[in-house]
Amino acid sequence: MKLLPPVPRASAAQARDATNGSAFLTPQSLADAAVRRILFYLPAPDMNVTTDQVFTKLGTFTNYILEGVTALNASVSMTTAAGGIYTGAAKSGIIITAASQTYAAANAVDSGLAIGIAATGRRVLSATPILSLTTPQGAPASFGHIVVIGCAFPL
Repeated sequence: MKLLPPVPRASAAQARDATNGSAFLTPQSLADAAVRRILFYLPAPDMNVTTDQVFTKLGTFTNYILEGVTALNASVSMTTAAGGIYTGAAKSGIIITAASQTYAAANAVDSGLAIGIAATGRRVLSATPILSLTTPQGAPASFGHIVVIGCAFPL
């Protein structure tokens, strides 16, 4: 495993010099330090189809570790929809969330649903997640977004 270089500390002179930003935390140094953030999002996923829906990557990182998956703002009560998130197409690759994952607890427009991460999803990953339902809702249904939260590593 490659270790990340430490973020340099500001010297006393740098700390007093507001025009010198060389030792300040920047978005890049924060990303390099593996800060917890939204790594991927899936806008308006269709919960009435069983085809693959690929998440959009936010950043230029290579590897990441998941800390959570959250579905936000259900359009209807998700009484039937079930399915998982994977690293490969057609429900292949590493299982991030189980194929049996239900979304029934998402029943209000302003609600958020924390989705459990499978044991196999708790490792360093590099592939873009893909939502693939095993059971569709049976009527038009979507979330506002599904987001994947974790730490990115430029390894």
